[in-house]
Amino acid sequence: GVGAQVTKVLTPATIAGVKTAGMAQFGAQAYDRSADVVVALSSGNLTDGCAAISNANAVRDKIALIDRGTCTFVVKVKNAQNAGAIAVLIVNNAAGSPGGMSGTDATITIAAQMISQSDGAAIKGQLAHFLDFESKTSHNIKLQVTDSAGQTKVKAFVISIVNGPN
Repeated sequence: GVGAQVTKVLTPATIAGVKTAGMAQFGAQAYDRSADVVVALSSGNLTDGCAAISNANAVRDKIALIDRGTCTFVVKVKNAQNAGAIAVLIVNNAAGSPGGMSGTDATITIAAQMISQSDGAAIKGQLAHFLDFESKTSHNIKLQVTDSAGQTKVKAFVISIVNGPN
């Protein structure tokens, strides 16, 4: 089923803390990943992940940040996986707590979680400080996806946004 999750933001202090997250019914159910976070773009610089990812070179081996809406969760995560992402963090498109993500696709093997609209906005605000808007790639921004030992229903994205060259 779809379990309750947490996203733990380590730094910066302005957005640090434990956030509620929703887990996908599909894809990896146990995982431990660490990589840069990259906003996944599709045609027209859309951030909904509903078409093939146009910045696949930037997303490859990274954790893709994708907005909720327009298409199914399965389509979003599959497009990110096809682009080489190792995990997906979906930002909810409505206020309130994020729910679980339903869907079925046995070919999806990467992890996916959803965070609230407000937590997503806070993370994007921090990403903006380090984002090269010409190349749409991030600098020194790390997001770790971890499956919490001993708690089979709880997975966590541990986010650490590191100060670095602008």
